[in-house]
Amino acid sequence: MNLNADGFAAKLFLGTGTVFSYCVSAENSDDAWDSFAIGSSDVTYQHCVAYHSGDSTVFSGAYDKAHGLPVDTNMTVGTCKGNGNGFKMGSGSSKYGAQTNGVKNLTNCLAVDNMSKGFDENNGTGTINLTNGMGLGNVSGDYVLDLMKAGTFINAQASSSKNLKAPSGGNITIASTANQTAIRSEVNSAMAKMRQELTANKIPTQMNFSFWK
Repeated sequence: MNLNADGFAAKLFLGTGTVFSYCVSAENSDDAWDSFAIGSSDVTYQHCVAYHSGDSTVFSGAYDKAHGLPVDTNMTVGTCKGNGNGFKMGSGSSKYGAQTNGVKNLTNCLAVDNMSKGFDENNGTGTINLTNGMGLGNVSGDYVLDLMKAGTFINAQASSSKNLKAPSGGNITIASTANQTAIRSEVNSAMAKMRQELTANKIPTQMNFSFWK
């Protein structure tokens, strides 16, 4: 069985006014969020985290073993074949419709350790409004947004300049080593707490990072 599942599949003829608030999309076989083929529809992300998607070792059990975690045998029944983007916010033209061109609104959002891009236009256009964005350790680059145009675009930070592409009219800065270390420590603690809460069949606590304050 090929595993190719998004965390939140807000795509394919999505309506208007979709809002994700305090959502965590973690360790999916495909993308954390995917808004493929949504035309001119808008999407809003508030206090959201896209974490570590597209890593095939999660689905073989190797990641859990290497990190001292209990192996989830329900997850080791197929092969990961997804892309591994964090916030994938659009698409080019396809059999499902024209190139996306809507508005994407992001406030206090993190894309961390995804196997492809952190914040990705995926060949879509449109306007991006972003306040407080952090891309950290995404393998194929933290931001690829060069086909989009910036509306409000404040405090977008990346962990490296690899494949870094800002939207037209927007600027992305490289976070200091100290800031990156602090954010990663907070993320690791928050994810460990979430794993514990899920194991105990509890609703996970909302994540509030110092970067968002």
